[in-house]
Amino acid sequence: MSQPELLNDSAERRLSERIPVNEKATLLQGHLGSATPCTLVDLCLDGCRVRTDAEIRVDAGARVELVFRAAGTAFRLSGVTEWTGRAREVGVAFREVSPRREAELVEALGELSAAWQDKKAERLRAGEALKAAQELVRERTVELEAKTAREAALRADAEQAAGEKREAEERLKCSRMELAEAEKAAQKLAYFAESEAAAGAVAPVEAQDIRATARKEEAGPVAEGLRQAGSSRRERRQVQRHGVDSTAAVLLLDVHANVRGRILDVSLGGCRIRFEERFPVGIYRRVEVEFLLDGLPFRLPGVVQSLHDRFTVGIRFVDLSERKREQLLFVIEEIAEACEG
Repeated sequence: MSQPELLNDSAERRLSERIPVNEKATLLQGHLGSATPCTLVDLCLDGCRVRTDAEIRVDAGARVELVFRAAGTAFRLSGVTEWTGRAREVGVAFREVSPRREAELVEALGELSAAWQDKKAERLRAGEALKAAQELVRERTVELEAKTAREAALRADAEQAAGEKREAEERLKCSRMELAEAEKAAQKLAYFAESEAAAGAVAPVEAQDIRATARKEEAGPVAEGLRQAGSSRRERRQVQRHGVDSTAAVLLLDVHANVRGRILDVSLGGCRIRFEERFPVGIYRRVEVEFLLDGLPFRLPGVVQSLHDRFTVGIRFVDLSERKREQLLFVIEEIAEACEG
């Protein structure tokens, strides 16, 4: 096969390489007079490879003709079969190609090669863009995971800070209650000290001792009876209900609801409360009672002991700590002394 003079070595090597194509073609077997539809799979200056639409019987070295279009140019080239494949593929080597048809084939192969190189470059660019996108996705994923971890840490810190704040507020509340108790105790001690100082100013120490001794000797059983009466009166104060009028709130533990009312009376054993609305539960329900007595806040556990009517309830205190019992007793004694006075 003669080559056009315009081809150099690099161009000849490029055009001799098989270029992938996908064009309809027809394979003609002259001695059998048959035309077999096929697909042109690849093409070069020396030959091509076709895939027939149906099984055909063709031997290697048989003379054939191939009709196809390449880069918009129609060709009908003679050749021989070089090989046949299992997938209905046939390799054809071109023979006796005229210089004009060869030049047209060279031109068509040049266009196909350029288009194929453009497609390869486009695929390469697309692959690089895909890699860049995948890398960006990985980076964004790492950033998102780090941000999520930071947000989780911040939430944990916020929850811990909120818990510490609640604990500090509870400690502050207890400290204020203890401060109020200490102030009341200090006031009482100051009052007793002033009374003793006033008594000391009236009589000398020796006279006071003599009077005290005389009173003890003269009083005898009478003083003992008074002491016993005072002790029994103090016990009655603890059990006796003392009328008060203060706002109160009852927390129903089993239904997690608050009911508001006013506390009517209180003792060391319990209290009686009248509510603004109908009391929603029956007796023997565990509750917590919040109220103010003499300026001191109380929150005491209890149980519903009795229902006087639809709005009035008796509550018995249970499981009081020693500190809360002492606080309640202190306030009750002050209320009792105020009533007696």
